[in-house]
Amino acid sequence: MQEDASKLESRTEVFDEVLSYAFSSQTEKVRKGPLIDTGTDEVFIPRSKFAELVGLDKSKTTDLLVIKKVVQTMSCSFIFSREMINTLWKNCHDKKYMAVTEGLMMFGNRELFVINTKNSGLISMNALPPAFKCLKEWDNEKGYLTDNCLTAQDKYKGYLDYFRIAY
Repeated sequence: MQEDASKLESRTEVFDEVLSYAFSSQTEKVRKGPLIDTGTDEVFIPRSKFAELVGLDKSKTTDLLVIKKVVQTMSCSFIFSREMINTLWKNCHDKKYMAVTEGLMMFGNRELFVINTKNSGLISMNALPPAFKCLKEWDNEKGYLTDNCLTAQDKYKGYLDYFRIAY
């Protein structure tokens, strides 16, 4: 029996994540290369980085393999899953690696905005986050980001006033 195409459920899947980095200081220079590559049946490769970031404890490896499968079914990032980040914080002692993951995590939490049906009202109100709207005008107009932030701030203040929410 052939299924009707309109009944098929579609979902986003995050897989084969690769986190690469390069590093340069006055005393050290590291060429760009993978720090974490999840495109494997193992937790991630390269194995040398796995040992530095996670350690060699077999039970941790098993736990991370399970978490990797679970977050894939949830359409989430394994690299930036809470469990993986907590494992890195507990086991990784290299400040460079932690700076890379923490910097990207901070950027993702503060600057990225996923548009889905819950946020479609924001689009119609022209109230997208400033970082999302201003990228196309960044090079062309001085002060665009500042003006955009102030405009967004005024809009949100208006919403708070309208709903009588104290700030």
